[in-house]
Amino acid sequence: MRAALAVLAGLILAGCLGPEVQVTRFHSLPALPEGRTVEVQSADPAKRDSLEFRHYAAMVSDGLARAGYPPPAPGAAPDLVARLAWKTEGGRTQVTSTPIYGPIGPGFITRRIAPDGRPVAVYVPPPHGVVDVAHDTRTVYDVAATLDVAEARPNGATRFEGRATAVSYNADIAPIMPLLLRALLAGFPGRSGSTVTVQPEG
Repeated sequence: MRAALAVLAGLILAGCLGPEVQVTRFHSLPALPEGRTVEVQSADPAKRDSLEFRHYAAMVSDGLARAGYPPPAPGAAPDLVARLAWKTEGGRTQVTSTPIYGPIGPGFITRRIAPDGRPVAVYVPPPHGVVDVAHDTRTVYDVAATLDVAEARPNGATRFEGRATAVSYNADIAPIMPLLLRALLAGFPGRSGSTVTVQPEG
């Protein structure tokens, strides 16, 4: 029984790390968009021509367009530049303990008097409580995506700074990157100076 419960607990623990994302934003953008265009660039020049960056940039551009900040027309200069960066850190050990519940004593049979006065045998089930603790050890990684939006001119003022962070069991950020970007762009630009916890769908 304990072995089966331990396996079950392990399966539960294996999926307990959901896509919870912490999002922090600071900005000086207007509450309503003013039709200004945005071009998405890589914050790391070494990644600007990578297929990975182009994939993420398309997600960001779509999210900004839905928020009222479309990309510029072909050949036109943008009003704003959004610089995207991402990273994975850590490789730290996380230990999670989960109690396992089960019978902590035997059941027994007792005799009682029925309403009609006859003695009857009644089975009393065993009491239940914590019988063991399942320990799950995993390697976890801190992943983050950041987006800075500035005026598209030399030394242009920064208008938006945002970061989305999460904890992942995977050192590869690619599987969770869409969740980070979706959370980061939800309700863009959002309330300045706020940190919120987002659980994106899908």
